[in-house]
Amino acid sequence: MNPFSLFFLICAAIAFAVAAFTSLHRRRRFDLANGIANGEWGEGRINQLADAAIGRYRLVKEGAAANSIQVAGAADRPLGITDDEAANTTDAIAIRLLGCTRGTARMVSDGSAAIARGDLLVPAANGAVKTIAAGAGNYFVVGRALEAVGNGNTDVFMVVPLGYGLTK
Repeated sequence: MNPFSLFFLICAAIAFAVAAFTSLHRRRRFDLANGIANGEWGEGRINQLADAAIGRYRLVKEGAAANSIQVAGAADRPLGITDDEAANTTDAIAIRLLGCTRGTARMVSDGSAAIARGDLLVPAANGAVKTIAAGAGNYFVVGRALEAVGNGNTDVFMVVPLGYGLTK
């Protein structure tokens, strides 16, 4: 074996050893959706069981069991918005918690009045939303409209979800 080949093999062996050593000691981090040991959920999304059939993009509240949800009504304090739909009782459904997630969300208008871009939204019947009423009152503000919806339309539209904004 000539000296040049021997030198080349030694350099290649050293380079391989350095690469193997650094890749073994490099730690790669990743986050799970929930802390397995303590039940914490990241990014403000949780999975719950439906107490009954629930449509997509509906406001929901706590259900009968500790890990269940049901559709929120106009007088309820909603927990979050459904990202999925549940066709049957006890179907698992993804929930976007109000005030905890980043970005925009979709909600469903109840069709009782037109919604303009920028309007504050409050819970309505059957997990839908409507614009906040004029005048004083107690309302749970759940979002701000990013798209307009015509009067009488029960459209799905884009909103900025908000936490519990109780007005008086």
